[in-house]
Amino acid sequence: TAEFIQLLHVNGNYWVCMNSIGCTPGDVNLLDSLMKPVISQEMQELAENLLGPNLDSNKNIAVQQQTNSSDCGVFAIAFPTCLVFGQDPSEVTFDIPRMRAHLIGCLQSGSMHLFPTTWISFSVNHANHFTCTKIWHFKVQTSEIIGWYLTPIIIIIKSVTNSPDYLQL
Repeated sequence: TAEFIQLLHVNGNYWVCMNSIGCTPGDVNLLDSLMKPVISQEMQELAENLLGPNLDSNKNIAVQQQTNSSDCGVFAIAFPTCLVFGQDPSEVTFDIPRMRAHLIGCLQSGSMHLFPTTWISFSVNHANHFTCTKIWHFKVQTSEIIGWYLTPIIIIIKSVTNSPDYLQL
């Protein structure tokens, strides 16, 4: 079967994301912002409805947990947005107070973008590539990071061509 992402409405009052992105055939991942230690019978039945007899396993993936009783839908949309943009939702920490406004902006513009996160991880590999993960996946050939500033986060990179590149996050 082909890879899929499916938002599921559970118990008539709760949203989760089930997907098979990067899974071996027959396996599915459950992205649940109110994750329980054991997958419920309803979740198992929903996975069986999606894959039928091809279902081998349904795995809970440890993702950021919501801090209230009303953000499940926003998280259920944020998780597959990460997947579509090539990010691992288990490695992302969303900026919860900004998530709803971000989603509204995406819906109004008709274009989905990665949800805001609370931090960025930087690294420089041996090939002298600057890599930023967690918010955006990109690589820039660079010789120097001039600086970064918060609120909003702006990264100024001096590239090997000595022309500054600005990235506002």
